Amino acid sequence: MSSEPANLDWPVDLPWLATDWRLLRQRFNGQQAPPHALMLTGAPGSGRTATANHIAAWLLCQQAQEDAACGTCASCRMHQAGSHPDLLQVKLEEDANTIKVDQIRALIHALNLTAGFNGWRVAIIQAASSMTDSAANALLKTLEEPGDKTLLLLLADTRMSLPATIHSRCQQCLLQAPVREVALAWLQQHFADDEQVLAQALDMAYGAPLQAWSLLRQDHVATARSIAAGLQSLAAADTDTQSVLDQWQPWPAEQCWHWIQFWLHQWSRQCLADQHVDAAARQALLQLYDQAAESAQTVASGLRQDLQINAWLLRWQGMCASHAIMQRISP
Repeated sequence: MSSEPANLDWPVDLPWLATDWRLLRQRFNGQQAPPHALMLTGAPGSGRTATANHIAAWLLCQQAQEDAACGTCASCRMHQAGSHPDLLQVKLEEDANTIKVDQIRALIHALNLTAGFNGWRVAIIQAASSMTDSAANALLKTLEEPGDKTLLLLLADTRMSLPATIHSRCQQCLLQAPVREVALAWLQQHFADDEQVLAQALDMAYGAPLQAWSLLRQDHVATARSIAAGLQSLAAADTDTQSVLDQWQPWPAEQCWHWIQFWLHQWSRQCLADQHVDAAARQALLQLYDQAAESAQTVASGLRQDLQINAWLLRWQGMCASHAIMQRISP
C-alpha cells in the first residue's frame, strides 16, 4: 500500500516540509561540499519518498530553478517517465522482506558508470533498514567514497534502525509530521469527506498525512470502521463470529489483523486513561492484543486464516462477556 500520492507539486502540496527543503537546499548550495550520502528519516507517510524524488529531480534537472526542477527539460521528462539513466532505485523486491547483497552490488556497478546528463547520479534506497548485513557491508565503501557528483539517499523510519557503520556515514534529515491542524487542513484540500472521517483517517495513520491520504484514497477507512463495527457487535452480543467472518470475507486476512490490532491499541489507550476500568479488564484487553499480533504472524504460514480469526473472535467475545469493557469505549 503506497503511503504517498504520486505527481505532487512538491513542496507546494506538502507545505509542512517547506522548512526541511530550505535547509536541505542550503546543504547543496552552501560553500562546503554537498553531502554524498543523506539519510531521510521519519514515520511512514511523513514525506520521505516525495522528498527524495524532489531532490533527485532537482539535481538531475538541466535547467534547475532555485528550489525545484524545471519540469520540462529532457532530464525532467525522463525522470517523470521513470526512465532516467542517472537515477537508480533500490527497493524491496516483490514478496521479499530484505534488500539483498546482489541488489547493492548492482547499484554500486551502476554508480561506477559515466553519468549521462549534467554529471549527477542519484541513488534512492527505499526501506534501507531492510538491507541484510551483507548488503549493508557492501555499501560501506561506496558511502565513504561515492565518486564526484554522486548522492545516495537512504530512506528509513529511524536512523537507529540501521547499523552505526551506515548511519554514521550519512548526513541526517528527520522529516517531522505536521501538527494536527495543518494535517487536517491539507486533507480537506484533497477530500470532500466530513471532518470526522478525515480526523479518523489521521488517527489511523498516527498523524502522518500522506499515510492518511493513502487510507482515504484506497477506502481503507471504511474497511477499518467495518472491522470496528464487527468487534463492537460481538461485544454487545448482537451477532456471532461466523456472521462477522462473512462480513469480513472480502478483505485479506492481513488487513483484518492490521485493523483488529489498531482498534485494540486505541481502545487500550482509552482504558488506561479511564479510572473506572479495572486492572483485570485492562490486562485482558492487552492480552488479546498480544494474541492478535501473534496470530497476524501466521498469515504467510499456510494456516487457514478464517479459523485463526474465528478462534480469536471467540476469545474476544468471551472477554467482553466477562468484562463490560466496551460500554466505556467510544467507537
